Amino acid sequence: MGLSQQEQQRIWERFYRAQISAEPNDDDEVPHVGLGIGLSLCLAIMRSMEVR
Repeated sequence: MGLSQQEQQRIWERFYRAQISAEPNDDDEVPHVGLGIGLSLCLAIMRSMEVR
């Protein structure tokens, strides 16, 4: 469960979306949908504030 090592290295890339599991979790009946831009925006904000 979770992200593979390869996916963990790519999550900060703009528009990267991790592979969706073929079967939804028990807690999650709706597949995840998104643009893949959220974490890259967070990283850009942190860098602009000089947070490491």
